[in-house]
Amino acid sequence: MARFGLRVLGLGLFSVSAVGHPMEKVIDLLKDLATKAENEGKTEEVSYTKFEYWCTNNVKDLNRAITEEKATMEKLSDEISAHEKNIEVLDQEIEKLTEELL
Repeated sequence: MARFGLRVLGLGLFSVSAVGHPMEKVIDLLKDLATKAENEGKTEEVSYTKFEYWCTNNVKDLNRAITEEKATMEKLSDEISAHEKNIEVLDQEIEKLTEELL
């Protein structure tokens, strides 16, 4: 009797699976979802790698630019100081020459 029950149960499952059991549809949907998630994960990994590369290079470029601009600012500040001293010297010479003329 137990064998008969198993055979009927087996035939019943076989006939249901041939038609397309709702659980099979759920399993197929989950498999499709897993495949899509894996593909999206790979795409996101590529995007993240590109973003990480851009950030790393951008930081290097910005640091180099900042260093260069600081050097330029120091150079220009020194030039301004030199020109201000030159102005003072020339103003004194103008005063001296003006006194000589008068």
